[in-house]
Amino acid sequence: MALVPQMYLNAVVAIGEPVPGEDPRWMATGFLYGHLTDTTVQPPLYRVYLVTNRHVASPARPLVARFNPEGNGPAQTLDVAPADVANGIDLWTFHPDNDIDVAVIPINVGVLAQSGLRHNFFENDDHVQTVAELQSGGISPGDGIFLLGFPGSTDVGVRSDVTVRGGCIARVEDIYNGLSKTFLIDSNNFPGNSGGPVITKIETTTLLGTQNVTQSRLIGVVASYVAYQDVAVSAQTGRPRVVFEENTGLAHVFPVDAIQEAVDINVRDVVSRFPTT
Repeated sequence: MALVPQMYLNAVVAIGEPVPGEDPRWMATGFLYGHLTDTTVQPPLYRVYLVTNRHVASPARPLVARFNPEGNGPAQTLDVAPADVANGIDLWTFHPDNDIDVAVIPINVGVLAQSGLRHNFFENDDHVQTVAELQSGGISPGDGIFLLGFPGSTDVGVRSDVTVRGGCIARVEDIYNGLSKTFLIDSNNFPGNSGGPVITKIETTTLLGTQNVTQSRLIGVVASYVAYQDVAVSAQTGRPRVVFEENTGLAHVFPVDAIQEAVDINVRDVVSRFPTT
């Protein structure tokens, strides 16, 4: 019994930094997000974006992304150029709020198709839940989630197979009330997970009078774990000597709304600047 749609797994990619003469330094996660552009044709048309964190893509630098082929062969690495040099256009769009750790860049899925690489994407009209939809759907602390990505991604393996970690919503009321830009999940998030998607878990058991989660949806992009500090104090002087930083197991997640806001800005400021034929 599958709880994570295969197409969601196919939408997630490892992100790395190219190293001359060596394998890339794999450091983060990204995923493909489709922005609906035309419903007058079948199938509908989407403009596809690679989504990750601002701190992964900034300062804008060459990155690579790893995709699995349609068959059983090894994963392939493709360049993610930060700019269209010929037209003088920076392609990355960072969310205008510096506190929102979200970045998007348009991806040419035709190149993926021609290369025989899997490239499913989260559709913004069908596969996502905004903050308002989470609230109206009754999503609350304790509801299940999955975090998809590549934790500790220094060794991503022969194929780019996603690691799935379970967890739950830990705190969400602050974002419902407009008091926070993130919500919290209880799921171990480590270096390499940055930029990975968080999806809801289908639940058939609920408290009486509450709503079931009947569909798996993208609800946000994970950014960082919540740390706590443990201080070692000198027995001789009574003064702090060493500060240890530990992972609480909680993580900040920026909602889908922030992704769509960055995409809308990219459409306005980047896509609109490309010459049309």
